[in-house]
Amino acid sequence: AGFKTLTMALVLRALGPRLTPGSRRRARRGGGSMALRATGCLLSLLGISLGAEIRPSLLQQARARPRVSTRAGGTLCPCPTGPRPVGQAPFAVDALPAGAALPRMIVFDLDNTLWTPELYTLRHIRGYASAAPPGPQADIDLWLVDGALQVLHELAASERWLASGMCVAVASKTTKGAWARSLLAQLRVPTTASASPVRLCDLFSHVEIREGSKLAHFENLLDATGIAYEDMLFFDDARGGKYGNCEPVSKLGVLSVHTPEGLTRELFSLGLREFAVRKAAGRSTAAVLDGDGGARSRANDGARSANMREVENTSPRAAAVRAQPKAARGSRAAGGPSAAAQSRGAIRVGAHVGVVQKEHQSTGWLTEGTVAQLLTNSQNHPRGVKVRLTSGLVGRVQQVLSE
Repeated sequence: AGFKTLTMALVLRALGPRLTPGSRRRARRGGGSMALRATGCLLSLLGISLGAEIRPSLLQQARARPRVSTRAGGTLCPCPTGPRPVGQAPFAVDALPAGAALPRMIVFDLDNTLWTPELYTLRHIRGYASAAPPGPQADIDLWLVDGALQVLHELAASERWLASGMCVAVASKTTKGAWARSLLAQLRVPTTASASPVRLCDLFSHVEIREGSKLAHFENLLDATGIAYEDMLFFDDARGGKYGNCEPVSKLGVLSVHTPEGLTRELFSLGLREFAVRKAAGRSTAAVLDGDGGARSRANDGARSANMREVENTSPRAAAVRAQPKAARGSRAAGGPSAAAQSRGAIRVGAHVGVVQKEHQSTGWLTEGTVAQLLTNSQNHPRGVKVRLTSGLVGRVQQVLSE
């Protein structure tokens, strides 16, 4: 103890004139051994003497790195360091045939669907608890996902969308509503080459930002516009479970698209195509379209192959299966697999089928897809022929939808 005290005294006496008042106070404070405090003084001195040489190089390295958040929640793409190109690919709506049904309203979630990172992760920003101004800054603390920028550009610039009279809306449940509205006013989307970028708050005709269930958000949208749920298309990164949105909203009759890695052009195109197909066939829109591992960046958007599956939550088939006793499910009773679904000879590679996956046997949810491989060797199976779909999913066929 005597040696440590002597060391401390000598260091303070020798270096004291070169230390800042704050450094002196920290050195004399309790909480740590004398030797550690003496080492702290020495490091402070080294920081003063070497700072002029070290700091410029550190700053240059920091400026050269892409700005990517490492806070809780992560980010879906790096913070942009300059303008991002848009409009290089054809608009998704132009791939639909003339006269195809279009949604009368498209509704987007915000956090990790349109922008990243999520607002709740920005705890380092002053005023976090009450979402007080000034709050996060667009393209610094939070920015649009690459795919979302492309989609919003299409909605703002496409003549077909503008002529359709379609409404664009937001449904976001958050405790940071003031920050979210401020960011909608800050973020801008390019339109045409001759026009100025449009603010998101001007692009969205209806904004539902509040705490609580998104079912209430959609009820408010229905009341405000009179647009039926069956004419809406919804995009959200949260599928099911305690914090899920796609599944409960789809049960209203809204075709919902799960965007686990943010909105992409691929998922947007999928939603439009499926909406048009269902409307033309008179099929229910109460479904969730699932995108597994959608592209994270615009560079991968068109190159990554689709691995999509569709789950019909409230189809008549699923309702019939759920209504049966558990022991009867998968039998040849009403609601069981059709005769064709039980026959290996009636199912061919390339056929469009509805299957029940093992994890969905208790709910009866159907997954539609294209057969890639027949896995059942016997000619008939009472619970349906087992197949592998082109998406890689495995299940037992309940319906043969087309050959």
